[in-house]
Amino acid sequence: MTVVLKQIDSDAFSFYFENDIKQIAQIETIVETIQENWKLNNKVQFTLNLVLEELICNVLLYGFKVVDERQFINVNVRLLDAEIIINIIDNGAIFNPLEHQSAPKETSLEEKAIGGLGIHLVKSMTNYLKYNRINEQNQLTLSIPIIIES
Repeated sequence: MTVVLKQIDSDAFSFYFENDIKQIAQIETIVETIQENWKLNNKVQFTLNLVLEELICNVLLYGFKVVDERQFINVNVRLLDAEIIINIIDNGAIFNPLEHQSAPKETSLEEKAIGGLGIHLVKSMTNYLKYNRINEQNQLTLSIPIIIES
């Protein structure tokens, strides 16, 4: 299945994933389209791509326990003033990334325990994260600061 990017209006896009890890490869193309429309600089494009890949990959790999069950991830991305607001909704297993501690900064990469580095990166690259569990769905909202090229 191909992930379809829909432009809602000039400041909003949405796309949808089903439980297929192969769809991760399409995130880069989606982010490039968003970058072209909003004239984002390369740093913001990189951050948006990394954050989306990390969060969506986590849901696909760890949130969806039953492979043959229809499971989904809805992603909405909106440009609002000086930030990009991302809303990710999935019907996977309960997972609140805010409950997971970031790895200590003084620990070298070789000394870090497996797991949690991606969540640490997402937390360090965003202005805020907000998690809710509503109607058996994980709902994660986050903000990435932006600089728009003129």
